Amino acid sequence: MAAVDLIAIGQRALAAGDWAGARSAFERALAEGEAAEALDGLGQALWWRNDPARALELRQRAYAEYIRRGERAPAIGIAVFLAREYFLVHANLAATTGWLARAQSLLEEEGACPQAAWLELTRGRLALDPGAMERHAQAAIALARRFGERELEMVGSSLLGLALVYALRVNEGMVRLDEAMAAATGGELEDFWCIAEVSCNTLLACERAADMERAEQWLRIIAEFSRSHGCEPLFPFCHVVYGGILAATGRWVQAEQELGLALDSFSAGHRAMRVLALARLAELRLRQGRVEDARQLLSGYEEHPLALGPTVGLWLLDGEAALAAATLERRLEQVGADSLLAAPLLSLLVEAQLAVGDPVSAERAASSLAQLAHQAGQATLDAEARLAVGLARRAAGADSIEDLEQALELFTRLELPYEAGRARLQLAHALADTRPKLALGEAKLALAAFDRVGAARDADRAAELMRRLGGGPRPGARRDGALTDREEEVLELLAAGLSNREIAERLFLSVKTVEHHVSRVLTKLGLKRRAEAAAAFVRRSGENASRT
Repeated sequence: MAAVDLIAIGQRALAAGDWAGARSAFERALAEGEAAEALDGLGQALWWRNDPARALELRQRAYAEYIRRGERAPAIGIAVFLAREYFLVHANLAATTGWLARAQSLLEEEGACPQAAWLELTRGRLALDPGAMERHAQAAIALARRFGERELEMVGSSLLGLALVYALRVNEGMVRLDEAMAAATGGELEDFWCIAEVSCNTLLACERAADMERAEQWLRIIAEFSRSHGCEPLFPFCHVVYGGILAATGRWVQAEQELGLALDSFSAGHRAMRVLALARLAELRLRQGRVEDARQLLSGYEEHPLALGPTVGLWLLDGEAALAAATLERRLEQVGADSLLAAPLLSLLVEAQLAVGDPVSAERAASSLAQLAHQAGQATLDAEARLAVGLARRAAGADSIEDLEQALELFTRLELPYEAGRARLQLAHALADTRPKLALGEAKLALAAFDRVGAARDADRAAELMRRLGGGPRPGARRDGALTDREEEVLELLAAGLSNREIAERLFLSVKTVEHHVSRVLTKLGLKRRAEAAAAFVRRSGENASRT
């Protein structure tokens, strides 16, 4: 078969998501001679099979061949791809900047073309300023409409939605993102690159807005789509996002599993992005009180911007509060104080400034966070802001009880047990001097919450306050076998191989409630996987029988 026919077959296979078929066709075409189309097609097929390093090398050769032939338009598209890949695979910012500049130069020679939309989309994704991101998104949409590229227009709309979320116009942005996701996963979009871009924009927006319910709903759809089409490169980021949801909602054993899967996937592909999973896992380790484990995870990444949160946490534990505050302030200058990107930085800055002994600056940062929360209209951010304001006011000697009570109520309603425990413990401290009995009750509840999720250091702090308030020694934590009656039921159904949804139907509970029960059962029994539940159930049944 002629090379041109094999290339056509490979391109049809790419469009259908048949990565193995595309690879075979393009490899056979290359055996006949090094054609740009075959190199480019094989690179794309290998990228979707999670071999980005080989994909980058092949597409770079395709770029050179297109340039030799004087075909600038496809070369522009590949140059944009290379810019992204040098960042994601090698964390090479210089190469990223260089390839974007090369794409721009070629565009000036070629004139407007559909590939220019991808250049705008990439520049938008890399922008820290929401205004710049919005401008690039609008430019991409205009180019897509000019050339009748409906799918690129939808990608531009999703990027615009992300920019609006970052700019605190959350509801408006989410509407655009939901629409784009419906088109991407409902069969309207056929280009897998476009589908991947829309998915990533949506998950990024949900992450920044702390909209865990929306993220979890879309994650289920993305995961099913990815599995059915073999889109391995989409898996790692999905695992990171879902791991974050599980960690926030107290399902720490499952969170570790998801983040471990993300690490494995990134290690096999986009290695430079491993820091996403490492940073999230390090945050979980700090919550668990496993400080040295967190330090080891971040080794070599201490200066990476994506690892700033857990790095600041380690600095605060090491007594480097001034360094933490200065670094956070510099980062805030880079992202801008009126962006949703500033929210996690402001929350950390409050803690750093309190550790420095500067309650005035802490109150100022907390006030800025509260203003962002008000503009964004997101409940989780509102809860974080109320906790920050309460912390700052208490440090300044002002009445903080109302703010802390509101934070506790919000975190509890949102089913964020660790954060609720933090707010409850701070409320206990605020009540300690004037209402010690009430403070003792709150401290006991905080201790129980921390024990349930496995937050050892926070549990120790709660126990210390209880002792100071005359509450006596810390009650013993639950050991293996100390399951509630409901958890015993869940364990038996787990052992029978039932899914969370099947367990929920059997026990007349919500799926989310069952997920919490499953996480607690695994944690209490020291199990890493659901598959271990059967052996644990048999063992416990035998132990119970021997007692009787």
